[in-house]
Amino acid sequence: MQTGIDYDDLVLSTVHVGKSESSVLKKSTITVFQFETTEEITNFDQVALDEDGDFDIQRKKPIHKEIILSHQMGTPLADVGMQVWLGSLLLCDWILHNQSFFVDSICLELGTGTGLCSILAGMFCKLIFCTDAFESVLKLCQENVKHNELLLRNGLPFVKVRCLDWFSSEYSMKEEDCDSNSFAWSIEEVLCLKNIQIFLAADVIYDNALTDAFFKKVVNLFELNENKKVICLISIEKRVNFTIEDLDVSSHAYDHFRTNLANLNSSHAGKSTRIYEVEQLNTNFPKYLDYERPKELELWKVIGTRFQ
Repeated sequence: MQTGIDYDDLVLSTVHVGKSESSVLKKSTITVFQFETTEEITNFDQVALDEDGDFDIQRKKPIHKEIILSHQMGTPLADVGMQVWLGSLLLCDWILHNQSFFVDSICLELGTGTGLCSILAGMFCKLIFCTDAFESVLKLCQENVKHNELLLRNGLPFVKVRCLDWFSSEYSMKEEDCDSNSFAWSIEEVLCLKNIQIFLAADVIYDNALTDAFFKKVVNLFELNENKKVICLISIEKRVNFTIEDLDVSSHAYDHFRTNLANLNSSHAGKSTRIYEVEQLNTNFPKYLDYERPKELELWKVIGTRFQ
């Protein structure tokens, strides 16, 4: 057994539970996520006619693809963004099942982590921003985006890895703000935030202070937006723990998340230019990635519609 490791300080995603101790303690590893997607035939010159003389179109053709993802296994709580979590796999499945929803859209992922969801969304959308607050996470995401360049609809220039701190109202636009100029925002990119149509967030709910900052940032981005309707998709795993305080099983992080959802309109009454609607989405859609989908995994949609 390795020495100098404090196992009590390690957090391990359930995606990796059951792996050997040596795998869990590795600083980084690579996982290949395989999936099937579909492609619509658009070249009608190559489409045969049926007996009535109409186009005999096989609209959906399955294509096998894979994402090669670098990530870490067991990490301290501060570095959990460098792991792969079930919530991201659920959101990836929803993206693959609703490809047309993302075609030609401009997207932004909050708390992108390894970049898995952003890479998948980048197969269909016109432009996507992968955002996180930590330099190490941004570097990992950038590495993964480059490794999977061939999957991206419009290539690397249209997948932007950028520094975005939920606790700050500013956008890092200087090298000294985010340690690397490659993750700083240009003036044009900040202006582009007004045109984001879809926001994504996968498994970012685990700390109450972070949850409050997340919702404040979402509302800020919605208010900044010039589209009449803006959508945020949030995947979450309801983690239940036994607490001494309650002497029972509870899920404080999840309860706090639900409270924030319920208060979206009342918390910003008189200051907001939008009406917020919240919907829990059905998670019975097919699995495209290989993982166990427990009932605790949920997917929520927040819709912000500007007042007439």
